[in-house]
Amino acid sequence: MTVAPVPPSAASRRRGVGLVAFIASIASLVLGGIAIWVAGLSIARALRLTDYPDLIRETEAQVWESVWSVAFSGIWLLAAWLIHALLALWALVQGIVAVAIDRGRLWGAIAIGIACIAWMPLTWVTQEALVAGLLGLVPFFG
Repeated sequence: MTVAPVPPSAASRRRGVGLVAFIASIASLVLGGIAIWVAGLSIARALRLTDYPDLIRETEAQVWESVWSVAFSGIWLLAAWLIHALLALWALVQGIVAVAIDRGRLWGAIAIGIACIAWMPLTWVTQEALVAGLLGLVPFFG
């Protein structure tokens, strides 16, 4: 009795679940990092407005604009971490499923690893963005 060979389309489809998990884990890292970087830019913009009082507007209007901008930055930073967490959770679950059902086991294992440790570089990016923003610098350039 001979076993029929697996057609190429079925073999390439077998790793799809793990590959999608890997792409989701990379997306969680990249999208979270970009969103955190934008939050740092927003904090820097808010603090730059207070460097030159009475130059453009009256001081009170300038302070309120800075307060709203910093509040927006905080919300943006929270949204960045939520985007990362949801994508990383999706990648983690899909990676576990891929490993369990053997549909892209290697990609699934890599996705599990990235999803579990992606928060580490993002904490560094958050620290850099906040410190640079508080100093009034453009994050990662100043």
